[in-house]
Amino acid sequence: MHFRYQAVSPSGQLVTDTMEANTPKKVALSLEADGYEFISAQIDWGATFRAGARTRKLKRKIIIEFFSYLKSLLAMGLNINTALEAVQESIPDPILSPAIGDVRDMVEKGYAFSESLERTKLFPTLAMSAIKAGEEAGRLSDVFGELAEHYRKMDALATNAKKAATYPMIALCVLSFVVLMLLGFVVPQLKDVLPKDVPMITSIMLWLSENMMAFIVPIFVA
Repeated sequence: MHFRYQAVSPSGQLVTDTMEANTPKKVALSLEADGYEFISAQIDWGATFRAGARTRKLKRKIIIEFFSYLKSLLAMGLNINTALEAVQESIPDPILSPAIGDVRDMVEKGYAFSESLERTKLFPTLAMSAIKAGEEAGRLSDVFGELAEHYRKMDALATNAKKAATYPMIALCVLSFVVLMLLGFVVPQLKDVLPKDVPMITSIMLWLSENMMAFIVPIFVA
């Protein structure tokens, strides 16, 4: 649930913003932990409904692009908020783009980048832990590059796994088609030329050929 709150910042400024929490008390505790003086909090139904309707999951390729862009832009000497603005324009993703806008707003209000990004709840725990450590160590650009490479390898692994699973399925379909053709067209033609006393395997094939339609038709009807 999202709450719109009012509080006084450590510098004495009146702040009005939204926060996701279970109760107003948790909003107050979170703000007080950051040095704010809590005033009030009310449920922001609009933000709550929008958050509930939004599919909160990024595609892996979008995550890779996000980290790759940030790594390059920070390496060029841009500050994090300017880099985020450029990324927001470069990756028009319906989930990522509004989230970046929220992160930029929070960074401008003085929140740490890692804390702002974590509140979007779009990025894996592994990525957030690395970003927090990189921000504290002053090497965010390097961390973004490492994360982009990590998720790039994961994407390649997932793609190869899908390919590996696809080939056996194709082979099985082709083999099934060949067997059906043999049972449906070749075996019936051999029935008249074969002796009556045939091996059990041949008898089974003849029986399958004669009764094949009884098995296949219900499958297609179902």
